Amino acid sequence: MAEWQGKSPTLVRSTGNRDCSLLGTMKMKMLLGGMTSFFSDESKFNVFDSDCKINVWRKKNTELGMKNLKPTLKHGGSIMIWGCISAAGVGEMTRIEGIMKKEDYLHILKQHLHKSAEKLGIRDTFKFYQDNDPKRKFHIVKSWLLYKCPKVLETPPQSHDLNPIENLWAQLKSRT
Repeated sequence: MAEWQGKSPTLVRSTGNRDCSLLGTMKMKMLLGGMTSFFSDESKFNVFDSDCKINVWRKKNTELGMKNLKPTLKHGGSIMIWGCISAAGVGEMTRIEGIMKKEDYLHILKQHLHKSAEKLGIRDTFKFYQDNDPKRKFHIVKSWLLYKCPKVLETPPQSHDLNPIENLWAQLKSRT
């Protein structure tokens, strides 16, 4: 159970089950002032392999042997996904085509944020968390959130401890 006490976050696990994964039976309660917290973020998933350089050990003069070659794609091979989660469950996910701009982010929020909140039963009672990505700072995005979300709080970028959806992305990446 994740609770915010005072100004510093404290993570407290309370489950009677053996499975404590985010996707398992562990119930995370992210409550802040009586409202359910709602976290969103996007992440890149590599379909074939990572983007990094791979070292291979092989015998001399066998570099073109079939067991030493790996199929690759010249373009593509990865997808970007936007998603959201809360203590009530996992919200909607959507695929992002190309590079996401402020207009794309606003469109995603308009299409999926309130649908997810309604699906999870937290429509008018959630606090929306997002990181400090520059596309979230534009006036059109902030204005929409001001009038359409009960409360918006921002977390620092790349703060895996403060935004639990980062942990969910890490688990999904390890399973793909």
